[in-house]
Amino acid sequence: MVRLADGIAGVIGRSIRPDENFFEAGLNSGNLVELHARLSRDAARPFPVTLMFARPNLRLLGEQLAAGGDVTPAPGKRARTVGAVNARQAAAARRALRARGLDGRTDGV
Repeated sequence: MVRLADGIAGVIGRSIRPDENFFEAGLNSGNLVELHARLSRDAARPFPVTLMFARPNLRLLGEQLAAGGDVTPAPGKRARTVGAVNARQAAAARRALRARGLDGRTDGV
């Protein structure tokens, strides 16, 4: 997992915590696919790119790779998907624009 952590730091310019979601840390799906390609070239045991989306933090991904099992979400845990993270970010951006009066609403004007 050191190579993965180093790769992420190289992409976003900082290290991330083991439980920090890849997408909330600033990675996007393109970054993860590129990172997977680099890791796969050097990996002793290849793994599917979908694993990086199903286990979207260093701890979950490391545990899964160590166990060598399937890519289903961990028991009692829901993997945060790109769509869910993007939806939260979009909603936060709309709220911020609305608070500044920049949301395009005319409110009867």
